[in-house]
Amino acid sequence: MKIDRSRLPGQARYWTLHCCINALPSFIVAAFYLQMITHPACVAAMLLAILTFIAVYTVVTSIEGWFSDSQSVLSRALKVGVRIRMVVSLVSLPLLLPSALAFFVPDVWAGILASAIVNWVGTVLGAGSTWIGPTESHPPALAVYATTMIEGLIISFMLLMLSFFSLLILQARDRKKRATEIVMPPQ
Repeated sequence: MKIDRSRLPGQARYWTLHCCINALPSFIVAAFYLQMITHPACVAAMLLAILTFIAVYTVVTSIEGWFSDSQSVLSRALKVGVRIRMVVSLVSLPLLLPSALAFFVPDVWAGILASAIVNWVGTVLGAGSTWIGPTESHPPALAVYATTMIEGLIISFMLLMLSFFSLLILQARDRKKRATEIVMPPQ
């Protein structure tokens, strides 16, 4: 595996835009609903986790072969999945206004699951049962980073599933297109 260094700047810009937009609903929930905006270390931990995802996605999509060929089905499927995820994030923003509609935002459910995992780990390690959540007044920055990373992994898994189904649709479309070209060659 070799990284195409010429792709890094473009991929960094691409993933910075998409990761920031996709993280916005989760950031709003954590910052305002959970009041983490009042804790600079928590905000820094969330931003560091977002930067981690930007860096990982930038490197992975700059590796020669896998996603670097813009015509490959994997690359096209990832782009479709990212666009769908971005639309979901943007549509979710109005639902975050103080109302019960916030529970229809996928990021809320991913955040609840991530918080439960981090709190469970905290219990197993003997550090307490609630590190992250509405009852915690000052969560540790490491717990916030871990929660943001786990939530990002959950959301990335959702992106992977969107990309997988997009891949199936794109492959079926490509097969149909090739079949019609064989039957009716271009003139």
